[in-house]
Parts: sequence; C-alpha cells; structure tokens
Amino acid sequence: VIYGFSAIFLLVPLIREGLGGAGFCVLAAGSVLAVLVTPVMTLFFVDSLLGVNPVHIQAARALGASRIQRLLYVMIPQALPGLATGFVLATGRAIGDTLIALMLAGNAIIIPETLLDPARTLTGHIALIKAADYDSLEFRSIFACGIALYLFSAFSVIIVRIFEKKQRPAI
Repeated sequence: VIYGFSAIFLLVPLIREGLGGAGFCVLAAGSVLAVLVTPVMTLFFVDSLLGVNPVHIQAARALGASRIQRLLYVMIPQALPGLATGFVLATGRAIGDTLIALMLAGNAIIIPETLLDPARTLTGHIALIKAADYDSLEFRSIFACGIALYLFSAFSVIIVRIFEKKQRPAI
C-alpha cells in the first residue's frame, strides 16, 4: 500500500509530465513492482552465491582464473538453482501483487500497445469482478484468469525443477 500511494504521488505525475498520457500505465505499475521484488531477488541471489563451495573457488584461483572467469564458470553454475528459485519467487510475487496493479496500471480492459497505455492484470480482474451471474461471461472470466495464473505458476515451478535436475551432478 505504501509503495502504491508513494507512486501515485511521485511516479505517476513524473510519467504524466515527462512522457505524456495519464500516468497510470503499465510502466508505472511495472516500475513499482520491480522495486518491490528487488529485495526478494537480492536475498536469494546473495544467499545462493555465498553458498558456493569455497574449495572450488580457490581451485579456480589456483588455476589462474580471473574474477570474471570464477564468477561465470564456477560460482554461477553452482548457484544456478538458488538463482532460479529467487527469480521464480520474485516473479510470482510480482504477478500475485494485486493492489499495486489496481492502483497504478490504469484498470482498462484493453490490450496495451505501449508501456504508457493502461491495462488490467489478471489478479486485478479477479479482484474487481465482485458480483456476477453464474452463467455470465464475467463470472467465467474469473475462472479463466485463475487458471491462467495457476498454469503460469505451475509451468514456472516445473521449469525450475527440470533445470535443477540438470544442474545436479550424477552420483
């Protein structure tokens, strides 16, 4: 809520004055969501990189690997499962955050053509459709949005699991 209200008073006028349009747009919501998920991603990334076996880093150093080579060929491959997990959790949090999207994206039921156009997210649509007849299109759209969110979440987790299996060394 604090992120959303801060953005309404600081970011939306900046976008409106600097780039044109109403200010309530995909760019505003995406920017605030990026700021929101940065701590989650940072914690997972740092924890994953600190969990790399120091013996492997020392061995790479002994072989004459530069800092970039140690990072690219030793640290990132070992930390990849944790990095992927952090990315999936942060993405899930951004997608599931309903309030910021409701406050900043503009709530228009259109397909945005640019980042400055308003839009409505799936979670925002679910939250806004309060009362609808059982057989109505609005009621069915709630379930369609829920299924789409579930499938995205399941697909992300499956991809990370497959990725983790490929990264594990065979015993």
